[in-house]
Amino acid sequence: MAEYKDLRGGELAHSRASKFKSFKSADFGAPHTRMEEYRFTPLERFESLLSGSYLQENESAVRFCGTPIADGEVLSFDTAGNQSEGGPITVSLRAHTPADEPLVGAPTDIFAALAWEKAPRLLEVKIAAETQTDKPLLLELVGCGKEEAQQIRIEAGVASKAQVVIEHSGSAQLTEGVEILSGDGSDLNVLTKHVYDVQSVHASNYRMRVGRDASFKHAVVSLGGKAVRVIPEIDYAGPGGEVELLGLYLTDTGQHHEHRLFVHHNQPRCKSNVNYKGALHGTDNHAVWIGDVLIDTPADGTDSYEQNRNLVLNLGPKVDSVPNLEIANGNIEGAGHASATMRFDEEQLFYLQSRGISLSEARRMVVNGFFAELINQIGMDEQQEQILQLVHEELSHGEF
Repeated sequence: MAEYKDLRGGELAHSRASKFKSFKSADFGAPHTRMEEYRFTPLERFESLLSGSYLQENESAVRFCGTPIADGEVLSFDTAGNQSEGGPITVSLRAHTPADEPLVGAPTDIFAALAWEKAPRLLEVKIAAETQTDKPLLLELVGCGKEEAQQIRIEAGVASKAQVVIEHSGSAQLTEGVEILSGDGSDLNVLTKHVYDVQSVHASNYRMRVGRDASFKHAVVSLGGKAVRVIPEIDYAGPGGEVELLGLYLTDTGQHHEHRLFVHHNQPRCKSNVNYKGALHGTDNHAVWIGDVLIDTPADGTDSYEQNRNLVLNLGPKVDSVPNLEIANGNIEGAGHASATMRFDEEQLFYLQSRGISLSEARRMVVNGFFAELINQIGMDEQQEQILQLVHEELSHGEF
C-alpha cells in the first residue's frame, strides 16, 4: 500500500482517504519529489505555475457551442446548444473569489488550490433537471500563452442526460480546477481534450461527485503540451452510482503526460471501471499513470476494476504505471486492477508487412488499433472521429 505524506509535515497517512485537503496553497508547503504525489513530476516544468504572477483578468477565449462567452455574461441555450431565452442550459462567466462556496470537496493538490485562489472568473455550466441534450455541448478554451488560473463548474440536474466536451487548445500556462456534480438519476458524459501546442504547461484537478443511481463517464485525451498533469478525483453522493473513467495519451519527444486518478467508493452498491491507454514515441518523454481506488467501510456491494496499458514505440520513452487498490470492506461484488507496458507485437508487424505494407505504416496501424477500442467507448461519434484523426496526424509526424 502506498503511503501519503501529510504535506503540512505531519505523520504519514496509510490510507488514501486521509490525504490532506485545503483551498489554501500555502497549507501544502513547497512541493518536492520526495512527496508521493510529486515523485514522478518534473516540477521545474511547472515552475511558472508555482511561482508566476497570474493574470488578473481572463485573456483566454471562451466559447460555448460556438458562442463567445464574455466576462459577466449569463446566457441560455436550448438542448441543441443554440442560444435561447429561458433555455434549460445556462452558461455564465462571473467573478470568482476564494470565499465562494465550493460545489464539491476541497483540493488535494497545490495546483488546484492555486487555481481556487488565483482564478479571477468562474465559468459555470448548469443543465436543468430532466433535460436531455440533442448533441455534445462543446466548451472551447483557447489559451493565451500567459500564466492563468481557471475555475470551471458543471452541474447536471436530477434525471438529466447530457454530453459535454471541454476542449483546451492554443498556447497555455494554465492551472485549473474543475468541479462536476451529476444529480440523482442523471446520465452525464464529459470528455476533456488537451490539444495544446508543444510549449504549453497545464495542471488540472477534476473533483467530481456522482448522485444516487446516476451514470457518469469522464474521458481524458492528452495529445499536446510540454507538460500536462491531470488529477481526476471522484466520489459518490448516494448508492447505486456507476462511473466509467477513460483516458488516452500519445506522448511525443520532450513531453510529460501525467494522470493521477482517485476513485473513492464511499456509498453502497456503486460501480467503477477505469481504462487508460497510452502510446509513447520519440526521446526524453515520460508518461505517468497513478490509479488509486479506495473501497471504504460503508461501500457494501462495490464492483470496481481499473487498468492501464502502455505501448512503447521505441527505446527512448519512460513509463511509470502504478495501480493502487485499498479495500476496507470485504462485502463487495468484486475489485481488481491491472497494468502493462509493452513493445510492438512483432508478429502483427510481420503479418502486415507480408501484405505489402511498409514498416512505418504497419506501426501506425497497430497503434490505431490499440486506441480504437477505447475511443469507441467515449460515446460521441463526431468526437471519436476527430480523436482518431488527431492520433493519425500525431503518428504521421512521429519518430519511428
